[in-house]
Amino acid sequence: MVTARRTKEPPRRKHELIAMGVLCLWLVGVIGATAIAHPRENASLQYFNTDPEVGRCSVTVGRIADGNSAQGFTRSIISYHKLFTPRRECLQEGVSRPTGHLAARYDWFAYKNGKWSMCHSTDWRTNPRPVSSWSVYTDWSVRKCGSAIYLTRGWGSVVVQGSWSTASADSPTHRF
Repeated sequence: MVTARRTKEPPRRKHELIAMGVLCLWLVGVIGATAIAHPRENASLQYFNTDPEVGRCSVTVGRIADGNSAQGFTRSIISYHKLFTPRRECLQEGVSRPTGHLAARYDWFAYKNGKWSMCHSTDWRTNPRPVSSWSVYTDWSVRKCGSAIYLTRGWGSVVVQGSWSTASADSPTHRF
């Protein structure tokens, strides 16, 4: 007959378990804080048939976040990609556009007293060198329109076959 005897764990093992528990709690806190500070964004897609074998697509993003001073961060991003045609999905791989063929701007809206109003707007800015992605942004040091609910409307435009094609995307709202 085999008997099992429970022995006391060495103290070192208990300390390791406590340290692992503390580390897990710390990681949960860090991951939770990172998720709260993560920017909120929405995107719109446009599809182009520029080549009979490989299509192209552009992604316009409107983004809002707390920013470095927690007074607001707003960004508009335009990117140009290869298109995986069977499923009409933009691939991660970007396609470089010549200088001046990508443009971005944004409108920043504030909701106060029951109505939306334009808080700030940028002019169109084009890419100064060949790139596949271009953005404009502002990291605000003061709340431009005071305490309100804010929204970024990102605008992106790309020259395709000699013509500008433009799209917009509204970020989710965020209270500052």
